[in-house]
Amino acid sequence: MAGQASPDSEQARHLAQARRELRGALFRGIDLSACEHVLGFGCGRGLELAALAERLGKFQIVGHTASSDEAEAAREAVKARSLEGRIGIVTGELGRAGPEAGFDLAFGLEALGHTLERGQLFAALGSRVKEGGRLVIGDLFLKTGLSLPHIDRLALPSVDELIALLSGNGFLAVDCVDAAQEVANFLYDPALETHLSQLGWKQEDARAEGARTNAAIGGLLRGGAAAYLLLIAEKQRELDPQQLEALNRERLLAAKRYSELPHNWLYSPQWRPVASPPRLAQEVHPETPVRQVHCLVFADKGGLSEDLSRHVRGAGGKCTLVHRGDEFRRNEDGSYSVPLRNPEAFLRVVDEVSREGLVPSHVVYLWGLDVPKPDGLSVAQLQDEALDACGGVLYLTQALLKGSAGTAVSPSLWVITRGAQRVGDEAFPGLLSSPLWGLGKAIAYEHPELDCRRVDLTPRRGEDEAGQLWTEFLAHDREDQVTFRNGTRHVLRLGRYRQWDWEQAGRLQFKADATYLVTGGLGGLGLLVARWMVERGARNLVLLGRKRASDVSTDEVREMRGRGATIVSLAGVSVDSDLDYVMAGISKRMPPLRGIIHAATEVDDGILVHQTRERFGRVFTAKVSGAWNLHRWLADKELDFFLSLSSSTSLMGASGQSNHLGGHRLPGWAGRVPGGLWGCTGRVRAGARGRSPATRQRRRWTRACASEGWE
Repeated sequence: MAGQASPDSEQARHLAQARRELRGALFRGIDLSACEHVLGFGCGRGLELAALAERLGKFQIVGHTASSDEAEAAREAVKARSLEGRIGIVTGELGRAGPEAGFDLAFGLEALGHTLERGQLFAALGSRVKEGGRLVIGDLFLKTGLSLPHIDRLALPSVDELIALLSGNGFLAVDCVDAAQEVANFLYDPALETHLSQLGWKQEDARAEGARTNAAIGGLLRGGAAAYLLLIAEKQRELDPQQLEALNRERLLAAKRYSELPHNWLYSPQWRPVASPPRLAQEVHPETPVRQVHCLVFADKGGLSEDLSRHVRGAGGKCTLVHRGDEFRRNEDGSYSVPLRNPEAFLRVVDEVSREGLVPSHVVYLWGLDVPKPDGLSVAQLQDEALDACGGVLYLTQALLKGSAGTAVSPSLWVITRGAQRVGDEAFPGLLSSPLWGLGKAIAYEHPELDCRRVDLTPRRGEDEAGQLWTEFLAHDREDQVTFRNGTRHVLRLGRYRQWDWEQAGRLQFKADATYLVTGGLGGLGLLVARWMVERGARNLVLLGRKRASDVSTDEVREMRGRGATIVSLAGVSVDSDLDYVMAGISKRMPPLRGIIHAATEVDDGILVHQTRERFGRVFTAKVSGAWNLHRWLADKELDFFLSLSSSTSLMGASGQSNHLGGHRLPGWAGRVPGGLWGCTGRVRAGARGRSPATRQRRRWTRACASEGWE
């Protein structure tokens, strides 16, 4: 479809994004990493071929176009990117193009409308695509013989013609999606003629003609007279043309709607830049004028607490600092020292401040700014630091709940971190304070009266951070999750999770000559993951578990071995020596390790007032220590993926799961996959009530995996 927009216009950017999404949906079932020889027919000026070669860099591509001008432009594009050795552009017969063995993949995107001899094209494709190879087509097809002036000149193929061409040349449709409604929405312009007049485009102007053609196409798509099909077909010899025609007709006429694809259901938390809130005194909450502000600040060692104190006192408020110390004491300057691991000391400082008539309006926790960087820490040291980070906020929350019991107004709790959230593609130095965001979510969920706010400061200390915090304290808005990066304020929003494009196609593939490790592999979720992997080609699995295998897990392992998989079950990963033993065994006796799925988890639910550091520790051992131990071992290894499975609770929050929320924040960072982070929603526990555990797990896991784009 012709586009009339300037390449730099907003319309052109939207069009490019829409095309990327359509291409991603089209290629979602193609393992590009398994392709050696690729044919792109109707390749135009070669830009997409070049982009594909650059992103997925090993296979050979032949680009075909009927236009000598386009062929020359495509060769120039290839040459400009130094890809002459990998991309060849041809204009002659396809029957002799490419390798003798044939192509693994042939694709054409909006190419058939520009091809007059479609029968010859498909005959060539039928002879040049190898057995089991894939034909991928994204194009517009007519479903009716209706004649329209703007449409007839396009010589568009019909669905019936496509069925005949596929069937007569040995192609069986294996996947078909109709994006008619989405493309129609994009082309819809109820005031087209007015807009053309405003642009000054005359009736005979080619640009106006193109716009009217697009509008006519949109009308056909909306009315069901045309389809925009995203088709994958497989070359095969088992079925004769009549059988192929019957199957192809059934599958193409029953194409699923684009809106039914899982990626349309996915949303993710996203940081959006916004303006800073008002900072004027008259904009302060009426119930908390500045003169009544009393900040109880758990002071960091970097000086931010002192700067914040000057802001508060300079505006007429009061500020009491609480330092981290070895024992509880009241200092001569009116500040306090409190030992981090003593919950009674937190309660005592809250009580003493309140008895003096200085009931805090804001409690600001800055101790999270002092956590060390994880580099060089042992597994035990890292877990201690993560537990200390959460422990202080936990004990402070419990103290505030006890101290404000029976009072009309509770203080507002502010948890401040530095570099604990990733904004864009930046580094993540505040890894060990990231569990505070999970704990903060639990506090907000269980105790909304504390109005728990989380603020993440820029990884390197910026200018006037105390002023930024003071502005947040006095702001009208109700944003409870804020980040600052280079002076810009960001707030958390739920936005469409867009992930499909060329580079995502076929990335999560399992190989028979590779080893994959699943932590928590003998539990309910781990076994479901393992079975799913075996069904998709994995043949060497190491299942790690801290507990002895049950009868159910033994039966599951036996079943997977019966399908030809080599299954080894061993100890867990949270202890250094255990993982050392596991990795040594893999390197000596099994194919190379290519992927990790960290499915280990522990449950120790309890509301915040009943939680302890020890209970947090039990959950952190499975998730945090295990993830860090794996990271320690694999940081310099080349893997296809490292998936850390989390839960819907980690995103939405839940009562009684503060340790789970905190523990799942850290490995959510450590577990990376090319193209983005992955997590499986819907935590599953063996023994869940209702249906049998296996049935309940399987149904929830299938739902989760499909909605996350695993299948």
